[in-house]
Amino acid sequence: MRLLVIGWLTGLALQTGAFGTIDTERRYQATRSLWRGELEVLPGSFPDFGLQGPDGVIHTWYGIGQSLLMLPADLAAGAVTKLAHVGPVLRRKAEAGLVAYATFPLLTALTAFLGYLLLRELGFGRRARIYGTLAWLFGTTCLNYAQIHFENSLDLVSALLVFLGTLRWAKSGARVPLICAGFAAALDLTARLHTVADSVIYAGAAIVAVLPNESGARAAWLKNRVYDFVLIFGLLTACGLAVDRGYQVARFGWGAVGTSYIHIWSSQFSRQHPGLPENYVFSGPLVPGLLNPLVGRNRSMFLYDPLAIALPLVAGVVWYARRMGRPVAVLLSAAAAALLLRLLFFARFIYEGGGVSWSSRYTLTPLQLMLLLTVPLFYQALDRIPRAFRFVFLTVLCGSVALQLASVLVSPSLEVMQANCTGRPAFIVPDRMLNAVRLLTGHASQSSCEGKIPGDVLRVQFMPWLNGPELPNAVHSGLLVGWFLLVAVLLFAIAKLLAETAGAEPE
Repeated sequence: MRLLVIGWLTGLALQTGAFGTIDTERRYQATRSLWRGELEVLPGSFPDFGLQGPDGVIHTWYGIGQSLLMLPADLAAGAVTKLAHVGPVLRRKAEAGLVAYATFPLLTALTAFLGYLLLRELGFGRRARIYGTLAWLFGTTCLNYAQIHFENSLDLVSALLVFLGTLRWAKSGARVPLICAGFAAALDLTARLHTVADSVIYAGAAIVAVLPNESGARAAWLKNRVYDFVLIFGLLTACGLAVDRGYQVARFGWGAVGTSYIHIWSSQFSRQHPGLPENYVFSGPLVPGLLNPLVGRNRSMFLYDPLAIALPLVAGVVWYARRMGRPVAVLLSAAAAALLLRLLFFARFIYEGGGVSWSSRYTLTPLQLMLLLTVPLFYQALDRIPRAFRFVFLTVLCGSVALQLASVLVSPSLEVMQANCTGRPAFIVPDRMLNAVRLLTGHASQSSCEGKIPGDVLRVQFMPWLNGPELPNAVHSGLLVGWFLLVAVLLFAIAKLLAETAGAEPE
């Protein structure tokens, strides 16, 4: 439960007071259109953003999943601003901030809590679970996506719920975990349709992880489980697919029921720009697109998540020592298969990196799922790992934590702006570290490209520094004091948990 609180406090401390990305701003506008009677796409956005429906109405590109996720908080935010008599000029910004604070720290809390529960279900001891969850939260790209609210946070929570819920049901036969898994898969595919393939892989892997070894017992076990799986998981996933397809038909008519918004955008864009390839936007070269998330200068998963370098080495040691349980091996294999599938699917997608994002966000979730196991596996095989490698591993872990902290200090668009200003190619990871050092030492002006980069981009990206200066001085001062108190409570909670864990009886 304390990890749930630590995750929530972390999510609160990281907030910018907004969504951190134009993608989520646009999804939020779709949320407002569901109950406020507002337009789905703001005037002036088309043709740069939006798709024209058969009736001439401009619709958003995206699926409805993340917009539904923000709906409960937006209903509450609308009531709060109405009761507080917030003026029309500030109302939308205030409501967006309230939605961000109410929605996404809860996702961060769920991420940490579900990660811990999954490690427990996989058989890791308490120390390995706590060390592993904290290292995962603060030492991987999970931290950045707790601040910059792409749909990755929803995708990761859904992946955790699908595997954990299906695994618990497969072990015990209890249906509630399977219902949670099915609901998570349904919501996730309404945000990103292709995630249905991931959900099937994770659910299938969880079943394989606990299959009885004897053929007779296996047949009886499968017969006992298949009805529940089809009726609950299959039906809920089908309901999610029906919602997604219904949203597609409501916007673009029955002729679009078998297509995605990407194909519609490609078709409309191609009509405006004759001469584009027939398979646009999946028209990029295959091999470079496949390799870019692996070894690309600004997309390599090993640069953004250095623990990904250590994971196969640690897993190899554990496997060789015959200490890797079947559920752990199955989860690693399933996540690797999902990662490969995503790499292949997005290899020719010309926007495969996901725009201004920390790592290649379309292929990120399976890797994050695997990285959850890195520190627990290391701790499990500590006595088999040479002292020199332990030092290297801990150095990589500390460096990864420093990198992720730098990622949330600095504006996600700063390095791209600097590259456009200077004309030199961006090298995001080392540039981010340099910009973070300048920011912390009071030399942010050295990152400003001779004053050509806006001042708000050069601010610390937490709420009191980024958006707080726009508020009255008294409110701004209160935010600063509140933020430092929040961080002090967070650090105390982490230190107390680590001290208790270190002092506990050996497992």
